[in-house]
Amino acid sequence: MEEKDPDIVIVGAGPVGLFLAIQIVLRNPTLKVVMMEKYAEYKRKHVLRIEKESLETGINDPRLVKLVSELKGKTPTSLIEENFKALAGEIGISIRVGEYVKDIEALQKRFHNTRYFIGADGRKSVMRTQKFGDNLCLNYNVMKVAFCKYRVEGETSPFHWTRYISLVHDSNHTIYELIGKPKDGVTSVTLQIFVSSEELEKMSRFNFKDPAKIADLESVCPKLAESLNIWLKARKLEMKEKRIDEPKINPVPLDLYQSTDVVKRENGVTYAIVGDAAFGLPFFRALNDGLLCATKLSKAIVEDLSRRPQEKIRINNGQVSASLSLYYIYIYILLYIFPKYPYSTYYKGQEKEEEIYIEHLFREHKPGV
Repeated sequence: MEEKDPDIVIVGAGPVGLFLAIQIVLRNPTLKVVMMEKYAEYKRKHVLRIEKESLETGINDPRLVKLVSELKGKTPTSLIEENFKALAGEIGISIRVGEYVKDIEALQKRFHNTRYFIGADGRKSVMRTQKFGDNLCLNYNVMKVAFCKYRVEGETSPFHWTRYISLVHDSNHTIYELIGKPKDGVTSVTLQIFVSSEELEKMSRFNFKDPAKIADLESVCPKLAESLNIWLKARKLEMKEKRIDEPKINPVPLDLYQSTDVVKRENGVTYAIVGDAAFGLPFFRALNDGLLCATKLSKAIVEDLSRRPQEKIRINNGQVSASLSLYYIYIYILLYIFPKYPYSTYYKGQEKEEEIYIEHLFREHKPGV
């Protein structure tokens, strides 16, 4: 047991986990939050478009207001994580780097009196696997892409649409440009390339931690290397880009998935998953909806803890109150995730989606099971 157990332990200190932790503490400064993060440095540095609505919290703390005002629009995920981490440290959130959580039961024994354990630990979530059986009610591959990332000195911009079309015509692949905001005289550039199943398979040994270089692709996927060389040469000559580092390429299968369950209570302890641990959607929606979900979950947790006594809930004599509290969090999370998903509506149909919501939210639930 730790010397002083926190109220909430969050596994994973990426952007969604940090956003959740920050809001919990700002909504109720008496709550103690500890985060467990296995990486010393955020691994993903691609550029995403952050929507204004994704960062709306209703919290008027000037530090948070200033932070979110700087993160709207096309922003490197590493910058989001960096700014969130700085604010988290400022408000007293403990981030324990190098803590690779592999066993949730062992984690609970370590924090014996903690009332909430939250998994914000990504697509291959340990929390989801061990506490929710890794059951997915939706799991579908939408498409396959590769990301080519590099940084340049100063500012840069996408090609004009006329030049963009000619480059698409000249290359073997469709490529989408994502240009980040300049920071300290440096701009991040990401080229999103749509690839075939065969190409994705040939690049399977590469990932975010061990990306490929153009020279690697020339032997593995020569047509992909040719397409990238066309774009990179054009950007260097026509956009006058001065690259700071060599372009790095990693394959990514874009999956649409959702965990069957996202929150459960056992013996007075609540487990929940959020962000990529709970659901995923290609392009920009996964992080945007993860941030939205973090806001809803933070409100639910703070209200739930304010209504619960410090001692553990007695499940046998408190099934109704425990269930209502549990459904309170269910409704906050699940009613906000998939109604926002255009792809989900496309694949299942709005009518079918509503049936799923009703069945999921109002089916019989027995605490402790």
